[in-house]
Amino acid sequence: MWPDIQEQVLVCYHKHRYKEGVAEGVEEVAKGNCFPLEYNLDYMNGVSFDKGCYLGQELTARTHYSGVVRKRILPFELSGSSDLPPGTSIVNSGGKRVGKVVCCCGDVGLALMRVKEMTQALTSLNSDGRSVQIHVHFPTWFPA
Repeated sequence: MWPDIQEQVLVCYHKHRYKEGVAEGVEEVAKGNCFPLEYNLDYMNGVSFDKGCYLGQELTARTHYSGVVRKRILPFELSGSSDLPPGTSIVNSGGKRVGKVVCCCGDVGLALMRVKEMTQALTSLNSDGRSVQIHVHFPTWFPA
């Protein structure tokens, strides 16, 4: 009985995090292969622009002050309840790859997306080759 309840609580926790656009852990935040600003750490006070001396500080500060962050981790909802595996490509109506699935739980998940193209009609291929409609949006806390 208890393991089932713990599993349900964990699923609810992940779905809530995904809806709020918060990535966590090495499975969702690729170690050594990501920039803090792409994972919204600048908006969640995870990066200090006043304190120096951390690995990648120059690139992170330069990107922040230029105001150009092309990709961000963003929540998405599927037009059905089918999990998409991490790494699944997300394409726009023209077939151009504009992002990839980072994690998914049921009909919600996180994707690393090009911000400029996130408002277009997006689809992804699920594991059985069918196309799935994806709605990507900014989290409620995201600055406008």
